[in-house]
Amino acid sequence: MDTLVNNAGVNFVKPTLEMEEADWDRVIDVDLKGTFLCSRYALEEMAPRNQGTIINIASVHTVATLPQAAPYAAAKGGVDMLTKALAIEFAPHGIRVNAVSPGLTDTQIWQDIQNAAADADAARQHWFDNIPLGRVQSPREVANVVLFLASPESSYITGANIMTDGGMTIQLINQARYASKALEGKMEGE
Repeated sequence: MDTLVNNAGVNFVKPTLEMEEADWDRVIDVDLKGTFLCSRYALEEMAPRNQGTIINIASVHTVATLPQAAPYAAAKGGVDMLTKALAIEFAPHGIRVNAVSPGLTDTQIWQDIQNAAADADAARQHWFDNIPLGRVQSPREVANVVLFLASPESSYITGANIMTDGGMTIQLINQARYASKALEGKMEGE
C-alpha cells in the first residue's frame, strides 16, 4: 500500500439538547475512529517499507463551525489533530500524513444543509454570497488536491491541513449567525 485516503464522513443537524448519545457515537465512530483505524492498519504496511502517504478528509469545521454541529466539529477537529500527530510520529519512517478540509461541496451533506433551512433557496444564495468565490465546489476540485498530496510533487508537505473552501472560512462566522436563524425558522414552522 502506497497511499491511503480516509474519506468516510457522516453528519446531521440537531440541537445539542435533543441529541442522543448514539447520535454522537455514530459521527465520532465513522468520522474519527474510522480514520484512526484505517490509518493504523495502513501504517502497519507502510512503516516497515519507510514510505507511504495518508490523506485524511477533514472539514472547514476544523477551524470554525455552525450551531447544532457539535459531533461533526469535534470529529473533524479530531481528524485534524490526528493528522498532525501521525505526521510527527511517522515522518522518521518517510510517511507523510496530511488533511484536506473541504468547504461546501456538491455532496449529500450539502443537500442536507439546504434541506435543514426554512427557505432552501434563500439559504443557498446566502451561502454563495458569503463565499468569496461565490459557488459550491465540485468533488473533483477536492480530488485534485488529494491527488497533489498523494503525488511526489508534495514530497516535502506533511502535517498540513489544506482548506478547499473558496475562502469560506474567512467569513464562516457570518454563516453561523445565518444558519442559527435559518434553523430556528425551520423548527418554528414545523
